[in-house]
Amino acid sequence: MAPQDVNSKIKLAEFHIDAGQLEEAQQLLQELHDIGYESDVAQLLMAVKVKQQGEESGGIDACRAACEANPDDYALKLDLAEALAAEGQYEEALQLALSAVLSDKTKHGERGRTVMVGIFALLPDDSPLISDYRRKLSSALF
Repeated sequence: MAPQDVNSKIKLAEFHIDAGQLEEAQQLLQELHDIGYESDVAQLLMAVKVKQQGEESGGIDACRAACEANPDDYALKLDLAEALAAEGQYEEALQLALSAVLSDKTKHGERGRTVMVGIFALLPDDSPLISDYRRKLSSALF
């Protein structure tokens, strides 16, 4: 109804994300990003990326098994965090991503931060997880 309204396009992209229509969401968000809209768009693009990577990871059970076989591999823990986020298990996903940031800032810290920011975009604005884990992430980074 309002094809030029940026807020409508952002809401439509959020709908696509919630519905699991990630390609449609990514296309809309990329169009907005390409014409200069940054604020919510960049964060939502990260959310799409986290969900896509989570879906491509082979699922929670496969990722959990890989983590159990290699408990010190933070790349695998981040794969599990993405798989959990793709299935809506946000708190455990945030815990795993934060643990990667805390334990290995130079190697896995940036990916862990990106996963966390993507999850923040998936959560409702009033979620207590956002304020709690933003504070924890900030403390871990600085």
